[in-house]
Amino acid sequence: MSGKSTYLRQIALLTVMAMCGCFIPAEYGSFRIYDHLLTRLSNDDDLEKNLSTFANEMASTAMILGLATENSLVLIDEMGRGTSVREGVAMSHAIAEELIRLKSFVFFAT
Repeated sequence: MSGKSTYLRQIALLTVMAMCGCFIPAEYGSFRIYDHLLTRLSNDDDLEKNLSTFANEMASTAMILGLATENSLVLIDEMGRGTSVREGVAMSHAIAEELIRLKSFVFFAT
C-alpha cells in the first residue's frame, strides 16, 4: 500500500496530457515523445472474453512485447499476480529481460 499503482497511473496520465499539449500541474515537467504508451495496470479477469487473470495477463503482456520499441513507454504493475510466487517471479524476470533487450523506457512494479 505504498502508492506504486497510483504513481504508475499518474505517469501515464501526465504523459498523455503533455503529449496533447495540455497544462500539467507542476512548476516544470520534461517528457519524451513516445510512439506507444503500453500499460499492464489492472489485475482482473475478463468474463466477456472468458479469460482468467493469468490468461488476461499473458495476452496483454504478449501485446506489449509485440508492439514495444525503443521509443515506447511501458508501464507494468503487479505482474505474475495470477499465478504462484515462483512462477510470477520467473515471468517477471523474463519479461523484464525482453524489455531491456528492446531498450524501451519502462516502469515495472511488482
